[in-house]
Order: sequence, then structure tokens, then C-alpha cells
Amino acid sequence: MSRLHRFAYAQTRLQASHACFPGEAEWQRLEAITHTEHLLDRLRTSPMRPWVSSLNAQMDAHRMEQTLRLLFRDYIDAVALWQPPEWQAAVQWTKRLADVAALQHLLEHSVTAEWIRSDPALRTFALDDPNRRVRALRESAYAPMIEAWRNEPQRLVSGWDRHWQTLWPRTSTAERRALEWLAGQLYEQQEMLASGELHDSRAARQRLMTGLLPEFRQRTFQPAAAFLHLAITAIHLERLRGVLLRLLLFGGERVA
Repeated sequence: MSRLHRFAYAQTRLQASHACFPGEAEWQRLEAITHTEHLLDRLRTSPMRPWVSSLNAQMDAHRMEQTLRLLFRDYIDAVALWQPPEWQAAVQWTKRLADVAALQHLLEHSVTAEWIRSDPALRTFALDDPNRRVRALRESAYAPMIEAWRNEPQRLVSGWDRHWQTLWPRTSTAERRALEWLAGQLYEQQEMLASGELHDSRAARQRLMTGLLPEFRQRTFQPAAAFLHLAITAIHLERLRGVLLRLLLFGGERVA
């Protein structure tokens, strides 16, 4: 079976899902809304309905963030199932990258945040003893990331990337370069966020999006398309999270 046929179903689903997100002009209109229920009502009648149908204005910030995290994890599993079997494990591994901030907290703080304790995917590691916590993480699916952290603190992302590349099946040089380009972009972004170099994370995400969108269009029917789509989806969800939390925490007041 040709590569085009192997990725045809996945590409059709990716394109349909990709189209559900607002363009910049619509995002700006959404961000101008000053009431949570109004924003959710607007989104429930838009193509973004699947992402907000389980949210409501009575949720607190932690519950809303947790719901979005769970939705994204489930979505990654769905995207993985759309792929040819040999690529499914590599796609599923992207769930671990989304947990970098939580892992950083677990590894560097003696007291576990309540939002981690209430997260079904993370609460197993919310142990009071930091040594037991690290041991539990080393014995989990996060092990490749934790080993990288042990050897070089702050390097969770490099551990994720090294293991991700071991999950790639044989592919062409051009397709591999597209994946390596994406890994470089994500690694640079995570490193800058972790180091505190970024004073305007929103502007940084917009710059990243500017690079990802044309790459996604160029990599049609290639393995990289799924990973590019997930990266773009994560940026949109981060923007959704930002506008929702602004309304929940500040009552519509704009913050820098």
C-alpha cells in the first residue's frame, strides 16, 4: 500500500479537526467577551463545541484546567488511532510532553499541588515523600523523561524527544527531517519557557504557530502531519484556557 493510501484516512480526519479552530480575527472577538457563560455559549454553537461541551461557568479554575487536560489526552489517543499502526505509539507518546509542567513541579517541590492530586493521570505520583515520588515516576511511562532529568536537571524535554525518536518506524530522509524540525521547535519553546527567558509567552506561541501552520499544509499525507496538528491544537487550547481563566479569575479584566 502506498504512503498516500496509508495516511489518507488520518489526513482526512486531521483536516476536519484542524478546521474547527478559530482564525485570528475570531479569536480576538472571543477574547473581547467579558462573561464566562457568554463565551461558552458562543463556543458551544461553533465548531469548537467538542472542546467546551463539558465546561460550565460554575467550575473553578482548577476543575476547568483539569477538564481541558483530560480532553486533550483523549484527543491524542483518538489521533493515534487514525494513524497507520506503526506510528500509533509515537503519537501516543506526545501525551507525556503535555505533562512537562506537572513533572517539573513533582520533581522540584516538596509539597504536591492540589491540582496534581486531583488529576487522574498524575495523582498516583502525588506522594509526600519526594524520594518515593521520584521512584514512582522512574517506574512509570515517564521513565525516559525522568532519567534525562536525573542526569541533567531541567532536561525533561530532551528525554521525551530521545524516546520519541526511538518510536519512529523506518521512514524517508525527508519525512524524518520534518519530524526533527518539529522536535527542534518544541524543544526550543519548552527550554525558553522553563528558563524564564520568555517574558511574553503569548507572543512566543504566536511565533511558533506562524511556523507550524505552513509546515502542516506542506506535510500532507506524511507522518509529521499528526504531530504538527497536535502541536497546533495544543496552542489553540492554551489560548482557550487563557481566556477562560481570565474570566474566571479576574471577572473579564484584561491582564498582561
